[in-house]
Amino acid sequence: MGPSRIQSTAPSQGRVSWLLFVPGVSVLTLPALRGWAQLPAALQVPLVLFAALQGLAAVFSPWWPWALPLGLGRVLLLIALLLWGWQRARVAWRHHLYAGFLWVLAAAYLTGAVSASTLWPYREIGLLYLSSTALGLMAALTLLIALWDWPALGARHKALLALPMLLLVLAGSRTAWLALLVGATVLALHRLPLACRTLGRALAVGIPAALSVLLLLNEGPDRLSERTGLWRNASAVAQASPWGGAGSYQLGRLISYGCADAERHAASLQGCEGPLQVLPAPWTFAHNLSAHLLAETGIIGTTGWLLVLGLSVLVCLRTPHPLVAACLAALLSSNLFDNTLLLPSGFHAELFWVLTGLGLRGLGRPGLRLVPLSLPLGLALCLLYALPLRSAEQTRLWPGLRLTAVYGLPQAERDQPYAIYVAAELDQQGYMDVQSCSPEGICRRIGGAVLAAGPVKTWVTVRPPQDTGTVRVVFTPFAGQGLAGALGPAVAWQVRLE
Repeated sequence: MGPSRIQSTAPSQGRVSWLLFVPGVSVLTLPALRGWAQLPAALQVPLVLFAALQGLAAVFSPWWPWALPLGLGRVLLLIALLLWGWQRARVAWRHHLYAGFLWVLAAAYLTGAVSASTLWPYREIGLLYLSSTALGLMAALTLLIALWDWPALGARHKALLALPMLLLVLAGSRTAWLALLVGATVLALHRLPLACRTLGRALAVGIPAALSVLLLLNEGPDRLSERTGLWRNASAVAQASPWGGAGSYQLGRLISYGCADAERHAASLQGCEGPLQVLPAPWTFAHNLSAHLLAETGIIGTTGWLLVLGLSVLVCLRTPHPLVAACLAALLSSNLFDNTLLLPSGFHAELFWVLTGLGLRGLGRPGLRLVPLSLPLGLALCLLYALPLRSAEQTRLWPGLRLTAVYGLPQAERDQPYAIYVAAELDQQGYMDVQSCSPEGICRRIGGAVLAAGPVKTWVTVRPPQDTGTVRVVFTPFAGQGLAGALGPAVAWQVRLE
């Protein structure tokens, strides 16, 4: 797969192939299931086990009538994407993927620039279902394709790379930067002998991931309030339903930090109720793949996921196509702090599984003999993902805060103050920080208040929300009494601007 010019000689069907990576459109790959018989038995066995374990896990979940069809539907879509990659995908189609990504990134930037009435600085990049992190990952993948084709790129195409670089900066996503670093490292190893290249690819994923975890843990728990809360709530769900989890697409309403007492709701497998409830969000994820899989599918379902994740790791380590390995490694690394592999996805999971299918076809007979290693490879990957979860254990809750109510109206006027009612009991003086969050997840502080120790019932007035989306309230105690860095709950609700 040597570099070639962006003007591709790929089949004409490749020109629209990048659209299959759009959530919803990817169901067009389902007819590829008719090619099941083309797969070698070595691949059919782990995929059948994966499907069986997902179905069994759904039966053990509390909401099995929903979890069973939804879980099996996701299994069929994943296998269809693998088969589509096995049967039809071509490495040469990267040129069409590159062009499609550039168009999407340009649309995201122009849309953001118009809404912000300025071209720079603009830090609220988002487009339709794509968050700033998803766009950052797209920019990283675009740059990886360009790096591989760099010797053959003309001046015009090199100039266009300013766009993904700009989007990568504006997205402000460390996940996207980590993906670019890992992918570029894998590309740089492509001329090494096979054994050295395999070891190098493993280290390229493992070492930056471990370093990022260390940096994250050293930031202190006050910088981890959202993710730590999600991890803690996911752990509570996994403990309440260890074998089957909450069920496919049932986890979001249990772990959302929009609940005043989300950990209690998660532990009892009851959804949040009342004005504190975030809108039903089946796509809410735990921002860590290991935590999410255990909470959503339990021990049984996670074992099945280890098999298919191990296949992707095997492709990443052994594929002869450096660009396929680089893109897979980039997306794998992003699952430390996000979930980019679950379907349907706004984080390019469709691309990931198609590339896995493409890579499996390229392994040949010698590589397919290693398929039995998929389970230990998947286990090693999930253990790596579990490293950041230590921060949830180290983060201490504010035990002396008992939150009774936090409420704000679901609509706000743009030029009028916005009032929030708070009822709580505090064992010491603390602080209430109010943020306005856009649909893309970008939060800005719009006010706050100091809360005295003891029972509190008060209205707090802040500036009007600046974005149509979510108002989020975070409680933290003042330093002292050994509570430095402790966290109270984060409460959020939807607000419509009028």
